[in-house]
This record gives sequence, C-alpha cells and structure tokens, in this order.
Amino acid sequence: VYAEINLGYDRKGWNKPGTNDVESWSYHDLYENEMVGAQGLGIDNEMWDCHINHYDGYWWEDIEHFGYAQYFNELGWSAEAWDNGEPPETDDLYWDELTSRQQA
Repeated sequence: VYAEINLGYDRKGWNKPGTNDVESWSYHDLYENEMVGAQGLGIDNEMWDCHINHYDGYWWEDIEHFGYAQYFNELGWSAEAWDNGEPPETDDLYWDELTSRQQA
C-alpha cells in the first residue's frame, strides 16, 4: 500500500529500479506523504539516499555537509564533477576493479 499510494509505484515499476521519478529526489526533498510511504516500508533517510537515490539528489555541498566527501573524493569525484554530472572513470568500474581504498 505504501509503495503504491505514497510513492507512486506499481508492480511493473517496483521491479525496475530507477524508473520512478521519486527515486531522483533525496530524502529531505520528498513530500511528507512520500516520506510516510518510505517510512512505512521501513526505509529511513539514510537508506533512501544511499540505496534508492544513490545520492543523485545531492549537490556537492550536501555531500560535504553529511560527511561523505572523503569517500566520493576517493572514487575520483570533485565538487565540479559532481555538480556538473561529469562522472570519474571509476563510475564505469566493477567492484573488483576498484582499489581496496575505493572499496572501503
């Protein structure tokens, strides 16, 4: 019920991550009813931003504010690259191709 009513998912969209527009919003940008829907599914703000939104709804200043910049820097991201949507080479790598520091 939460997924359908509050977040706008249907059976087809639920099984295809990245196809629902709500996934492009960071948790703090969701409408109240969308937050209620996420919470009803057991998804809190940290889970949403990491596993649903993948931080795509963040500006670099948000990345810094929440203390994630060091991890994104390790993957080759910078403020300019992030805010301009210019991914580093690591964006196309598989897990096993990342260095141990990048995996940490």
